[in-house]
Amino acid sequence: MQAFDINKNGKLELAEVKSAAAARFDELNPDQDDSLDAREAGSVLQGNVFRRADTDGDGTVNKAEYLAYVEQMFELADTDKDGSLDRTELDAEAGRALLMLLR
Repeated sequence: MQAFDINKNGKLELAEVKSAAAARFDELNPDQDDSLDAREAGSVLQGNVFRRADTDGDGTVNKAEYLAYVEQMFELADTDKDGSLDRTELDAEAGRALLMLLR
């Protein structure tokens, strides 16, 4: 969490999460073609997760789709709906799933 907590307030806000997710997308996309196929997505987006993120059904996940999926996962993890994720929320199942998209 500390690596993504840009403002060092002990919580992750959506902007921090999306910034980390954008950087992770770029790492996963060595050909820089603005989309991840299943091979590039590797262990980050597998099976049903890849299909859920691929909202246009073209067999790839572009950066906008990836960031939209990350935002959905953020909202799911934000159980108290305060717009930030604390350690308790990140340690829960949805929070752990979100962190996997960032690492």
